[in-house]
Amino acid sequence: MLTFQHFYEEDSLDLLDVNQDKEERKLHYILQSKKTSSHCPNCGKVSSRKHSRYCRTVKDLPFINYKVELQIIVRKFFL
Repeated sequence: MLTFQHFYEEDSLDLLDVNQDKEERKLHYILQSKKTSSHCPNCGKVSSRKHSRYCRTVKDLPFINYKVELQIIVRKFFL
């Protein structure tokens, strides 16, 4: 069986919730980042000071005639 762990590092995301809307034929997955630090894309320094959180939404092609939507809650860090 194909699981989310095939697409990301097992220790980087938590699956918080899965919703299935049969009327709209939609699958909605909510995931949250577990990262405690991140590299700056400009200078490469590592920061563990949390700044904020925001949501990213990914919509994919239908799966077994259901729309698929991933909502990922990620963190921002500052130096």
